[in-house]
Amino acid sequence: MAHEELKKIYELDAAETDTPWFLWEFCLYPKGEWFALTRDPAWAAATQYRRKQPREKMKEINNHREFMQALLDGETVMNANGDDGCWVLKDNKITKTEGLVSIPDYFPVYIKPKTININGFEVPEPLREISDDIDTVWSFDHHRAFCIPSAIIEDKNSELLKLGVIHSNKENAEAHRNALLSFTMSDDK
Repeated sequence: MAHEELKKIYELDAAETDTPWFLWEFCLYPKGEWFALTRDPAWAAATQYRRKQPREKMKEINNHREFMQALLDGETVMNANGDDGCWVLKDNKITKTEGLVSIPDYFPVYIKPKTININGFEVPEPLREISDDIDTVWSFDHHRAFCIPSAIIEDKNSELLKLGVIHSNKENAEAHRNALLSFTMSDDK
């Protein structure tokens, strides 16, 4: 995605939070390691940027009751920046990664979106069903991601759901496509 498009998404994050960089990563080299931003991006031409999680996939938790319910439901809960660690329920005890207090002392925190691993890429999990409030979904082919009215999927193409190639947004579909294409890409490209 071009920097101009990413800047627009970043501006939406900046309108909602004082620390939008917590939601973003950067990479200095093609196929290099991604790092969390610690300030506003410089939008350098040679640097790649991406949002850690698509906006609509992050379910917000605003109090301790919701936090405990999410853990009981088997969810992983993370801080807004996603890099400070996560909480999970294991053997009826709250388990946290190093550096976190036993329960959050500030809100909101977020339910970590489920992912699948494709050739070393963590990709947002495809949709397994389409809820009534979703009008359009995204899929992909080897050239691009494309939008599909959800009514078509439900009526005629439920095979696409079974194949696991339907996503709630373009960014997820593109990430899935790119991960699959990585099987055919050489390391020097």
